[in-house]
Amino acid sequence: MIDAGHFASSRTLALILVTAALFAGPSRAEEADIPGVTELVHNVVLKAWGKRLPPTSGRIARVLVKEGQLVQPNQALIELDHRDEEIEVRLRTLLATQDKELDTVRERERLHKSLWQINKGAHEDNRSVSREEVTKRELEYRVAVGERQRLELGDERIKIELEAAQVALENRTIRSPLKGTVVKIHVQEGESCESNDPLVQIVDTGRCRFICNVEEKVGRTLTEGQAVNLRLLAGTGHETKTGVIKDKV
Repeated sequence: MIDAGHFASSRTLALILVTAALFAGPSRAEEADIPGVTELVHNVVLKAWGKRLPPTSGRIARVLVKEGQLVQPNQALIELDHRDEEIEVRLRTLLATQDKELDTVRERERLHKSLWQINKGAHEDNRSVSREEVTKRELEYRVAVGERQRLELGDERIKIELEAAQVALENRTIRSPLKGTVVKIHVQEGESCESNDPLVQIVDTGRCRFICNVEEKVGRTLTEGQAVNLRLLAGTGHETKTGVIKDKV
């Protein structure tokens, strides 16, 4: 298998017969014409359910690209309806910013701790405060500590839920995993889709593999990593490209 490098033409989208001129070393002492085929290295059909996405379905809200358009990695291609997810993010954001109750409880804890320490000191110094009063103040302080811890745990839970809601909202946008060309859009705006339905196909037309079979005497002259010249059929003529041998089977 030969990494055929970058191709400027989209003609490599189809499996086409090519003729390869394999040169064994810089002296070009041995030359052979070998027929073979080209295959795309990256040909991706995106769905609403991928390796990094949980199963999801819904209505196609917007198709953001056109067939034949060049796209970049992480570029938005399709948006699923995300009104529910937006509402969830707004709700979680509102809850996350409402921390006045926690501030009040922390202040109450500070006051109860101060009262407990003052009464405890008075009891130990001159017994001007009873042991029962000290115990009461300590209990009030411990209750305030528990209330503060409960609210802090709830506050952390709200933050985690907000992050989860933001991820769910982001997952409603289908993005390109690579730089390539949109060759097929399988859906239209307003249509419904399930998690396993194909949405859009992206291919990298700038790189392909050339696969061929060679005679043993030619194969012995080739090594992995060796540069070779490829002569590709292009209409009525040819294009010459440089490739690198990747695998020998």
